[in-house]
Amino acid sequence: MVKEILQNQFFFEPFFSAIDDIKKERRDNQFSKIKIEPFLSTLKRYSLHGIEQFLKSRLSSYQTQQSSFSSAKRSHQADNSLEPKYDLSQISVLQSFNTLLIIGQTSRQLQIIQQIVQEFIEIRGLILNREKIKIVHVSEGCDFFGWTFRKTEKGNLFWFISKSAQKQLKIKIREIIKKAGNKTPEKLNTELRKLLSDWFYYYYGADNIRYALKDCQQYIFHLLWKWAQKRHPRKSGNWIYKKYWKDGDEKKIFFLELKNFVLFY
Repeated sequence: MVKEILQNQFFFEPFFSAIDDIKKERRDNQFSKIKIEPFLSTLKRYSLHGIEQFLKSRLSSYQTQQSSFSSAKRSHQADNSLEPKYDLSQISVLQSFNTLLIIGQTSRQLQIIQQIVQEFIEIRGLILNREKIKIVHVSEGCDFFGWTFRKTEKGNLFWFISKSAQKQLKIKIREIIKKAGNKTPEKLNTELRKLLSDWFYYYYGADNIRYALKDCQQYIFHLLWKWAQKRHPRKSGNWIYKKYWKDGDEKKIFFLELKNFVLFY
């Protein structure tokens, strides 16, 4: 595997020596797994370097073979089965950890690319998870690294916060508030502010940022209201509202702005 990686091979030698030492001295399998995992994840990322150049080179060779085949057999039936030439500059490869997003021009071309990717990673001792492979048209939408990309019939490209990313955010928010217990409002405010400010700054340019913002406001208020009621079981709703929230344009919804995030007053 190391011989096939397009990087300095000397850089990876300590990885394998360290893994061998851990295997010899290990006493707890779980502890060994935690130590080995960073080495393997880093190695996997480096092993995918050069995949875009490899793809374009193989596609160029494939199209040359198709042209030769077309010249040798000029029957109408044979010509219809050939793959047309494509602009290789339109092929892009995006990598995020162990996930690849490959942009092509046709479904047939992407099927060929899938075979080339399989060949590329098998040489390096890796396996392609076929269950997670999806070939979709950009008009249907594609999820990648928390984003959903979709192109309309008019040619307009939109990028949204993916539903899975919004769901994961709500899970984290629920865990923070659930574990808050008897924490002071200031501490809870700090934890939520850090999570939400980083998240919304990352997705600031999304086309559905306003909808996601409003949905998050309502969801957090619902959880915080339950948290406040448990904190003050004998107090009325008006008393809780006046203690923790300030009046705004929308009643009973805390202020959440990208530049100034405030939960409690």
